[in-house]
Amino acid sequence: MKKIINAPENYVDEMLKGIYAAHPDKVKYVEDDLRCYCIANKKPGKALKGVTAFGGAELAKYLVGFAAGVQKRGKCEVGQRTIYDAILPAANAAAAKAEADPEASLSDVIGAALEAAKAGVEATRDMVPVFGKAAVHAAQCVGVEDQGAVAGYYKILGLSNYINA
Repeated sequence: MKKIINAPENYVDEMLKGIYAAHPDKVKYVEDDLRCYCIANKKPGKALKGVTAFGGAELAKYLVGFAAGVQKRGKCEVGQRTIYDAILPAANAAAAKAEADPEASLSDVIGAALEAAKAGVEATRDMVPVFGKAAVHAAQCVGVEDQGAVAGYYKILGLSNYINA
């Protein structure tokens, strides 16, 4: 008799192997670590193809590409109370900083992005949700930061912490 779960301690890895086998065009894992799950589509990095040195301008290009990918994949727009409401302002601020000062450091560019992402999160307090459970419970969302936007802010914060470590 075959069991549904042969060895509980292997459940997560076996499940991930199944996901990778079922969707090889959509998801991958990194350096033989099944738990290092990532999407197979690396559009944010396309703007950096051939780059051998990474500075503020390259970071800005990456963030602009990331925001474009979020918008394309999520089919969302600014003001719909999503992650995009934090990511797009961050990308625009990074691009503006890099354009205004071509010698801007990674720290300068990520600092501008982080400040804009935080402002984007704050702006979601006054937005009406369009997607997901938040849209169903729109009345309860008034005055509360959107969780997707907060997640976008944390992505930028993580980059900032790494850059400034």
